[in-house]
Amino acid sequence: MANEKKLVEAITSMDEDFAQWYTDVVKKAELTDYSSVRGCMILRPAGYAIWENIQKELDRRFKEIGVENVYMPLFIPESLLQKEKDHVEGFAPECAVVTKGGLDDLDENLIKRVFINLIINAFLHNDYKVNVEVKVERINKSKVKIVIKDDGKGVSPKDLRYIFERYYRGTNTSSQIEGSGLGMAIAHDIIEAHSGAIYAESLEGNGMKITILL
Repeated sequence: MANEKKLVEAITSMDEDFAQWYTDVVKKAELTDYSSVRGCMILRPAGYAIWENIQKELDRRFKEIGVENVYMPLFIPESLLQKEKDHVEGFAPECAVVTKGGLDDLDENLIKRVFINLIINAFLHNDYKVNVEVKVERINKSKVKIVIKDDGKGVSPKDLRYIFERYYRGTNTSSQIEGSGLGMAIAHDIIEAHSGAIYAESLEGNGMKITILL
């Protein structure tokens, strides 16, 4: 009983401070823990199980009314966040800002152009049912890996060899789609200019996977 009373006393009253009450509850229940990365929390096994059940139930309800899932890029330009200042008084974004790729400074506009080119290409050169997935993974303290993957028609081994060549348009590219054949080459040059690497993997009929190391 003494231990139970002490545990309850260690939880802030909901009426006193709702935010602190919530933090106390999820910590004492061992649902979450603090991360060494500022602004991030760790979902412990019980907490993640709750999240999985919530996600599963919501996904079921969404699909019942015809809502389709979509993956959006994890990165957005800082300039878009700054625009919110024009709409929300006192707006102060709390987020991680990526300013370096490895040890090199990143040019926001150029890096943004890379992702725009690659993501638009995935939709442009496939039918409307294509799924595009973007994943970001930290490899070590100075490197990140970004993967842009689709389940579209892919390209042939011959086309894959030249995919980053300027003005090259693959045989799977519709003649109705306008373009100069520069998008992939520009993405390649920008990544290399930032001391990164970019490479493509594909099998015809099995989609395209673009991996970027920065």
